[in-house]
Amino acid sequence: MKSQKPLFFLILAQYNYLAPFIIQYLNFPESVNALKHLFWFALICLSVMPIKLCAIEANFRADTVCFGNSTTLIYTTTDTVVPVIAHLWDFDNDGIFNDASGDTIIRSLNSPGNNLVGLKVIDSLLDSAVIYKNVFVAPLPDVMLDATDVCAGDTTRLENTTSILAGAISGYTWNFGDGQSFAGNQTMHLYTDTGTYTITLTAVSDLSCTSFSTTKAHIFPLPTVQIDLDGPDEFCFGDSARLSVDHEKSYILWSTGDVGAAITVKDSSGNYIATVVDSNTCVSKDSIDITVNPVPDLTISGPNSIPKGKAIELVASGADSYTWTPGEDLEDPAAATQLVAPLDSVTYQVTGSNSSGCTAIATIDIAVIDVLHVANLLTPNGDGENDFWYVENLGA
Repeated sequence: MKSQKPLFFLILAQYNYLAPFIIQYLNFPESVNALKHLFWFALICLSVMPIKLCAIEANFRADTVCFGNSTTLIYTTTDTVVPVIAHLWDFDNDGIFNDASGDTIIRSLNSPGNNLVGLKVIDSLLDSAVIYKNVFVAPLPDVMLDATDVCAGDTTRLENTTSILAGAISGYTWNFGDGQSFAGNQTMHLYTDTGTYTITLTAVSDLSCTSFSTTKAHIFPLPTVQIDLDGPDEFCFGDSARLSVDHEKSYILWSTGDVGAAITVKDSSGNYIATVVDSNTCVSKDSIDITVNPVPDLTISGPNSIPKGKAIELVASGADSYTWTPGEDLEDPAAATQLVAPLDSVTYQVTGSNSSGCTAIATIDIAVIDVLHVANLLTPNGDGENDFWYVENLGA
C-alpha cells in the first residue's frame, strides 16, 4: 500500500477540491524524516502542475504616509503547502532584489508620489514569484512665501506661492513673529514696532501632510527730521531766513522744489516743508511757518522846485507813520504833509513804517530858484527913491 501512495496523490491532486484531503494525508508521523516531507511535496507539485495548492504567489501591501516618514510594507499571500523561505525587495527598480529582506519592511521611500517597489518570494522548493507595485507616498506642500520690507507705519505685504505635487492644500497657518498668528491665506500684516521679524507659514495637505517655511520681514524706522531756522520766522520783505536739515546720506526735497540740505527764504510767506528720504526709502517730513511782511509802498508827491522865498506842500503816502528829515525847518516832522520853504536847494527824506514794523524810505529833491526882481519905476532925480536900477537875486 505504501508504494501506491505517490500514485494516489497524483490522482487526487488533479482535483483542486480534494486539496484538503491531500494535506491531511500528508500528516506523516513525527518519526518520518523531514526530507521525506520535502520529497513528497516536490513530487506532488511537480507532477500535477498547475495546481493552486503548491503554487507560490508574491504580493504585498503598504500604508500611505507623508514623504519623509517610513512606509510599512507587509508580504501578503494565500496559504500554500510549500513554505516561503525568503522575501527579497527591490526599492531602486534595478531588477536586483538586494535592497532589503523580510516579510515586513519599514523604510523611507525615495520620492513623493508613486514609487515602484518589487518583491521576490522564494519557497522551500526554490520556486519563486515576483511582483512590482507602485507605492504612493503623499507629497509635502512646497511652502514658498515672501514678505516686503516696509517703513514703520506701513503694511507688510505677504506673498504665498505654495504648491503641492499631488492633492490639494487644505489650510494655512501664519506666525508673524510678533506674537500674532492667523489661520488662512493672509496677504498683509501691520507691525506696530520696528525691527526684523521671522514669519513662519505652515501648510497642510488634504492627506494631512504638513510642512513649513520661513522668511524675514524688515520694518525700518522713519528718519528723524527737524528744520533748523537761522533767523526770525517773521521778517520784512527784503530780509531773509535760512532753513536747513541736518541729515546725511539722504535725499531732501523742499516744498519750493529745491533739493538739498538748506534753502534761503526771502520773498514769500508760507508753510515750508522738508521731505527726507533715507537709504531705506523711508520718508519723513517737517514743516515751519514763515511770515514775510510787506514794506510800505512809500511815495512823496509835490513840486521839485520852488522860487526862493516861497513855500510848497510835500505829501507822503503809503505808510502808517512817517519821519521827515531834515526836520529843522519843519513844523511837525512826523506829519504826512509838510509845508516847506527852503532857502537853498535841499533833499527831503521820509521814512514810513507800517503796522508790521516794516519801513521804507522815499526822497525828493527840491531846487530853490532865485527870481530876478526888476524895478518897474526909475526916477534918477536924486531924491533917494528909485534913483538906481538894482537887479536882485543875481549870483556874484
